[in-house]
Amino acid sequence: RVRLVALDRHDRAVATLDTSLVIRYDHTLSEKEFLVGRVEMPLPPGRWSYRAAIQEGDSGGVLLPRDTVLVAHNGEVAPALSDIAMGTPGRAVPWKTDAGDTVLLAPSALFREKSQIVVYYEVRGVATGVGYRHQIAVLRPGPQTGDQRPLVALSFDEVAASPVIRSRRVVRLDQLKRGSYIVEVRVGGPEGQQQIRRRLIHIIGN
Repeated sequence: RVRLVALDRHDRAVATLDTSLVIRYDHTLSEKEFLVGRVEMPLPPGRWSYRAAIQEGDSGGVLLPRDTVLVAHNGEVAPALSDIAMGTPGRAVPWKTDAGDTVLLAPSALFREKSQIVVYYEVRGVATGVGYRHQIAVLRPGPQTGDQRPLVALSFDEVAASPVIRSRRVVRLDQLKRGSYIVEVRVGGPEGQQQIRRRLIHIIGN
């Protein structure tokens, strides 16, 4: 059973969800295996906080920490970078977007050593026919994150074919040891302005 509530800044509910998932598996899970599932709850544009509770049977469950989500307006007039979606094939839940893209959603910030992470994000409100610079980097966490040399880096230029850029790239973690890292996405416009998003990940043993 999954229960979810989205709250405004006054802690008033703007949307709720109460549903059940049935996941069938053909063998007993080992200590290194887990089940993943996905539910959807539509939200209006804005920044909302949310709480989620997951219950299994009558005696098992967990209340997840409170978090926030930003829902973009469809008519963004200035470039706006979405959150970063990440996942590893076979260890994430696939989500099919309205545009037909398949996005991998990892159930946690934990990734195995030598993984390949599929990174997906969108940039809304861009100018059609204008070029934008994309930079994806893996950094050590710390106060000087934006100034240090990336451990893994990927950059490319892309001309916007529509008001929304949808980007899907593979980042390899082959050379990284176990520990905590920051995945950073930067998208720069023609006038030098930048949109930046960061997500913390943890690399663990296989």
